[in-house]
Amino acid sequence: MRVLIVNRMIGTLLGGGETFDLGVARNLTKIGHNVTVVTARPLFSGPKLSYSDLNIIYLPTIDLHFLEARSRRNSQKLGAVWRYLDRYIFERRVFSWLSRRSSYYDIIQCCSMIWLPRWIATYLKVPVIIWLPGPPSRLMQRILPILISYQYVGLFCHGDPVKILENQLGFVQGADFEVIEPGIDFELVQAYASQRGKIRVELGVPPETVVGVTVARLVPIKNIPFLIRGLEIVVHELGMPVVWFFIGDGPERSFLEHLILVRKLQDHIRWLGQMPQSEVHRILSGADIFALTSSYENFSIATLEAMAHRLPIVATDVGYLKTIVRESGGGILVSPGNVEDLAQAIARLVNDPDYRRQLGENGRFYAQQFAWPNIIAKLLQFYERVRTGRPL
Repeated sequence: MRVLIVNRMIGTLLGGGETFDLGVARNLTKIGHNVTVVTARPLFSGPKLSYSDLNIIYLPTIDLHFLEARSRRNSQKLGAVWRYLDRYIFERRVFSWLSRRSSYYDIIQCCSMIWLPRWIATYLKVPVIIWLPGPPSRLMQRILPILISYQYVGLFCHGDPVKILENQLGFVQGADFEVIEPGIDFELVQAYASQRGKIRVELGVPPETVVGVTVARLVPIKNIPFLIRGLEIVVHELGMPVVWFFIGDGPERSFLEHLILVRKLQDHIRWLGQMPQSEVHRILSGADIFALTSSYENFSIATLEAMAHRLPIVATDVGYLKTIVRESGGGILVSPGNVEDLAQAIARLVNDPDYRRQLGENGRFYAQQFAWPNIIAKLLQFYERVRTGRPL
């Protein structure tokens, strides 16, 4: 099958949606499908992220993403405007590119887009799939019922958006949309499982030190300052031997680095930046605890990957993140604003290795259902139903 995956941010900044699409592209390619990924690069420079193992087309476009992130701290509405304009410009750019070669693809998958799928379905007559990595905007909620009425248009999501589609839009799972969860690369998990000691030595971590990890984009919704305040209590007030690694990048990086200096945590927090997925798994395999303190999470692939490495989770009681932690029994939930509870949760895991192992085994058992072969089989069935025009 010839598959085109369209994702605005794969060339710029990795998040859950980008990780999912990269995983789909790699796993479809692995079993013999012809996959192309289209993403954006800044208008006057090359891409920030590149992938030698995939066929990726980088289309030059105006980048308003960082204006969106900066605006959201003061105005959610202004941030949403910048986001809409950024996506609209990119979708127009992709449609122009695609118009000259649309007949080549059997199916096109679009991440969090509304105009491009509509143009494809209306003018190019190619089967197209929309997938929602997060809750649909109000505009998207108005347009989705029109889009799914087209014969060769499919819709899927996972996590918190399922409730919105069902409860607010009246969509029926299996008829109007499908649920397809993200996948975990257990081959990478297994590959690094035996290298834990070696990895900790390479990271410069003493044997008695407890290692924490957070994998997240450095944007306001991830609420990293909350985690830093919790770590301040753990390190300075409770005196615990902890070092924390942050994997990811984003517009809040300089602000967070300054905050760490102010809180005198520079000896206990290390920034690793964005990493290939193989390197993320490598770091996870050398860790003891994973934490994610977001203000909201649609799903959290990063948390599932940490569970696959048998890491106990500390997470805020928000979105679908709380569902993952509760269903798995693999972690501790804390209120998003309660820094004392956060510090106590981390401290409990630092002090109790047996409790860490218990939660870690629970999480690993839960995560196994998300192995990529299971997810890809489900996705290919969905592709075929959309391609043939059969009812979902």
